Amino acid sequence: MNVRSGPGTSYAVVGVAAKGSTLPTTGKTSGGWTEVVFSGQARWISTNYLTTGTPSTSQPAGQVRTTANLYLRTGGSTAYSYTGVLPANSVVDTTGRTTSEYTEILHAGQNRWIATRYTSAVTSTAPAPAPAPEAT
Repeated sequence: MNVRSGPGTSYAVVGVAAKGSTLPTTGKTSGGWTEVVFSGQARWISTNYLTTGTPSTSQPAGQVRTTANLYLRTGGSTAYSYTGVLPANSVVDTTGRTTSEYTEILHAGQNRWIATRYTSAVTSTAPAPAPAPEAT
């Protein structure tokens, strides 16, 4: 569906959201249009094409980096539908839940699942503490 710069067909099309995409909303509406966050910016989509989802209540348990473009699935297997694609080299929060092949992540306020074999754990690399001064 077309994503527009303002609430109406007279505004410029600034992008296209794929069917099944999950986009956070800002809470603003105007004459049958809903403001969403698209590519990091406030944009508008006809409310007629939107459905509401259930926000995630999960807390992050860690992070992973994707090593390939991955389908975002609604459950932990290929039997579940996908709602979009997570680009390679994305860093996302995990919930700690896994199946034999999938990891649950937090994406745009929703719980989604990605193929575990195309991820690597993100570890914190805190700087080494400064050495203690020598006593003289």
